[in-house]
Amino acid sequence: PDTPALRTLVPDGSWSVFNIPVMMETLAARMGKKRLTYPEWRDYFVSNARAWIREHPGEFLRLILKRAVLYWSPAEIDENKVTTYEKEWSRTLRHLPGFPLPLTVLALGLLLLLRDRILARKLDAPDTDVSAAGRTLALLLAFSAAYYAVFLPLIVGARYRVPLIPFMFVIGGYGLWRIGVFFLQRDWRNAVGWSAAALAIFTVAHIEFIPVRPDLSRWNDERRTAYMATGRIEAGIADFQQWLARRPDDPYAHYHLGVLLLEKDRAAEAAEHFEIALRLRNEYPEVHYNYGIALFRAGHTEES
Repeated sequence: PDTPALRTLVPDGSWSVFNIPVMMETLAARMGKKRLTYPEWRDYFVSNARAWIREHPGEFLRLILKRAVLYWSPAEIDENKVTTYEKEWSRTLRHLPGFPLPLTVLALGLLLLLRDRILARKLDAPDTDVSAAGRTLALLLAFSAAYYAVFLPLIVGARYRVPLIPFMFVIGGYGLWRIGVFFLQRDWRNAVGWSAAALAIFTVAHIEFIPVRPDLSRWNDERRTAYMATGRIEAGIADFQQWLARRPDDPYAHYHLGVLLLEKDRAAEAAEHFEIALRLRNEYPEVHYNYGIALFRAGHTEES
């Protein structure tokens, strides 16, 4: 997480779930205790969160509303992975339609359910089946709403909406079935009209009402770290070169490719990529440092 208070609990300022024992020790020392129990650890953060909400009610509400919108966004919000770039770089995942598809199907199903319910009441049709379907629908919607509400005060991320997608397709399946029936009955007005509505909803579902910028720097850093940790330097070099063939203006990829090239003692090539990274993003301290090392190793002492 980007919460500064959490990072201060780790001496080197880093963060991962594996740092939690160290964080508990640091917090215990601050509180004058030898160790903290889990309830004490939990209560500390809960009380801090409640105090912040009391002091900043407007900001808290703003963040809740922002999460509420982003939850349904077509963007894949970063969390434990930078999903947007993972999908873009995957030969398979890049072709998937993404969250707008289940969202469109859900909206279509709800609209047609509402439409048929209104028509049934106007015609005084028997409502036994409708009531049974209504109870099932109410249960699915209640579960989905409760699940959605749980995350609003806490976090928004692409993976947290995945469990709702099957329910969205179940509800939305009704809409697809009804459109199919319209076509089979040659009810062209409804068939074409509702198909056009589905297309319109699908188009609107692709609009980012709150723009999201995935963390490209983090994604590149995690890829390079993974290649180095597993000793697959050459594979990492090839992977970054392929990515740069698609994204030549990515300064982070140039930097991390340069780091991998340095690992293989290819200092002159590394220096070229560091230079490009600085040209694309001059305020990049890590690049300046490694660029100097690469120049020195390549024999350009004065430039270094």
